[in-house]
Amino acid sequence: MRFTTGNIKALQPSSREYLKREKGSRGFCIKVTPKGYKSFLYIYKLNGKSIKKHLGTFPQVTPDEARASWQTKRLLIVPSSVSLPSIYRQIPKITKALTIKEGYRLYEQRYAKENLSINTVKLYSSLMFEMADFLNDPPMDSVSEHVMFDYLESLDEFKAKGNRMKSAFSSTHRWLKKKRLITSTNPTLELEHKKEIPKTRKLSERELEGFITGLNNSQVTDTHNVVVK
Repeated sequence: MRFTTGNIKALQPSSREYLKREKGSRGFCIKVTPKGYKSFLYIYKLNGKSIKKHLGTFPQVTPDEARASWQTKRLLIVPSSVSLPSIYRQIPKITKALTIKEGYRLYEQRYAKENLSINTVKLYSSLMFEMADFLNDPPMDSVSEHVMFDYLESLDEFKAKGNRMKSAFSSTHRWLKKKRLITSTNPTLELEHKKEIPKTRKLSERELEGFITGLNNSQVTDTHNVVVK
């Protein structure tokens, strides 16, 4: 089928992620996840390897916009049988947009490693790459407030993780925009910071002994009395 807004809206999620290819196209697909997320992909093979390119998330990106992006990206794939000079004459001059992973790598190398703690850098790196993989590593400028909201909602059971993801993306976006490497508005600005529920657990006897010993050696008499009671 030829993708339209109507027939894409009609696609229902399944228990497993699945792909639909537009009839007559070479690799122009729509991916539907079990949670109902829909995104356009360009899937092709190069040197024997299957490669996926993210073209945008539906409905923020329309089928016509995704199709135009697919057609442009097809020109950038150089077949092994075509000489480089001839293929380059067919390629329109475009500015390559930074993807989430590319943008974060720049932020980490040029700012984070010198200004943030090692643990924070590791956390941000893990969160940003996890998000990039989930969204098929789209351009930073294409991540809208709606896309960010939906992604954070998918982490709702992990409120602390969602808050840290929001901080990681916001910090990266702010630095990239300051360096004029992206132009979009920060999609996290209007999103609510989730109230975290404190984690509780019962201390083991060894931990409790160490805690009370520490209080005995401190000057916090009132606190010590409360704990002992």
